[in-house]
Amino acid sequence: MNPGPRQSPREKITSEKYPAKITSKESDIDSASVSTRRSIEQVAHWDHRGHSMIIVRLTYYSRNRVDKSGGPVQDPIHDILIESVTNNRRDDITGALIHDEKWFAQALEGPEKMVSATFERILRDPRHSDVRLIKMQPVPVRRFGAWWMACVARSDDNSDLFRHHCESQCFDPQLMRAERLGDLIEAVVARTPSHQGNAPWTTGSVTNAA
Repeated sequence: MNPGPRQSPREKITSEKYPAKITSKESDIDSASVSTRRSIEQVAHWDHRGHSMIIVRLTYYSRNRVDKSGGPVQDPIHDILIESVTNNRRDDITGALIHDEKWFAQALEGPEKMVSATFERILRDPRHSDVRLIKMQPVPVRRFGAWWMACVARSDDNSDLFRHHCESQCFDPQLMRAERLGDLIEAVVARTPSHQGNAPWTTGSVTNAA
């Protein structure tokens, strides 16, 4: 991390539509989802220079606006993959994303500054709309540390997991609490054979490249 005073990454995320801290007035989803600065400092890691390196997990969902006019949705998604993995390797970000033709839901883990910068790119990305941050918290251990970015589309092979965690035939992350959505992401990735060997990414995935 760069030394000296700097603007908080959470302050940079804040916007009129996507507040850094979700309150019960603003959302029915996990009103205490964004942790306080004090709680973050309690789980700070340290780099080789002795600088604080906070590991956070950010969970969000958005509407899938990938251009489908040129053919199957997986074609443009695959084009995004290589750039995204490069960015995540550079920024020490790991995570996983699940999607169908309507929705993306993703968990990102890594240094607070890098995760916040990645989310800012997502907010500006025309492939996403109605982006909603539902949780950002410090974590002692990465939940998705085996993958630079695992990604799985909804399919017949995992539709039972979607039904179980969504408690519905329809995948609508707007109706899910943050922990429930995180459990779904983890379960779907763990079910997928190409990710059981801790593969860092898979063909046909979409991630957070800007």
